[in-house]
Amino acid sequence: MDRAPTTASQLSTPDTDSRRQELPRRRTTRRNRYTIGVDFGTESARAVLVEVADGTELATAVHEYANGIIDERLPEPDQDVVLEHDWALQDPADYIASVKDAVPRVLAKSGVDTADVIGIGIDFTACTMLPTTADGAPLCFLEA
Repeated sequence: MDRAPTTASQLSTPDTDSRRQELPRRRTTRRNRYTIGVDFGTESARAVLVEVADGTELATAVHEYANGIIDERLPEPDQDVVLEHDWALQDPADYIASVKDAVPRVLAKSGVDTADVIGIGIDFTACTMLPTTADGAPLCFLEA
């Protein structure tokens, strides 16, 4: 049995019209959602903040590593340690500093409320294994 769709005007009666006017209007707002990506490269980390709905890039920031590629000597206080030929290391403190710097900068540039950020993703140039303690402290930060 096919019926024609009912329209709002067909449902209006003097009784329903008066009730509709008495009810408070409810505002509906749709909050935008955002995500942050951090790419840890060879000599810097780059952060980007995008709108989830359509991928619009709202802000970017780059943080140059303080130690860059460590391929000759360890940084202070272990600068007396000379690395062997073809060694290349990176300092985990550079990764931590990058997140602490670049993520707040993309948030500030974009004006996005942190409550609207629903995720963060990370990417590394290569598989970078970092042994840590159970609470996440890199082993190289511990006293020998």
